[in-house]
Amino acid sequence: SRHTVLADADEATANAELEGSRIELEELLGIEVVSFAYPDCDYSPACPPAAERALYTSAVTCDGRGGWSPFELRRESPSPGDGRLIFELKARGRFHAVRSLPPVRLARRVRQALPLSKRGRIVS
Repeated sequence: SRHTVLADADEATANAELEGSRIELEELLGIEVVSFAYPDCDYSPACPPAAERALYTSAVTCDGRGGWSPFELRRESPSPGDGRLIFELKARGRFHAVRSLPPVRLARRVRQALPLSKRGRIVS
């Protein structure tokens, strides 16, 4: 299946991708598909209305994007490598706010400049 990034999708592309994805998944899985996750968390303004037209009940995004609209819901993706602090920040919806703080951005840049063997755990 495709995982088409929809950041620049016009109305026709958004309609085709969202409806096509739902139909393909329903045929593959044999069940109704009601929710959509925007690939790479990104989408154009044409995508939320296309999600509704494609008969989804909701669509989700991540990386601090989205809001309360059913077709632009913000979500967090906990991962096995998350420590307790990162998990707590994600669970409380504060991960991206903390990650964007100047001291944290500086710490991430310093960490990325270190050799792999010297890197410690820092909010990533």
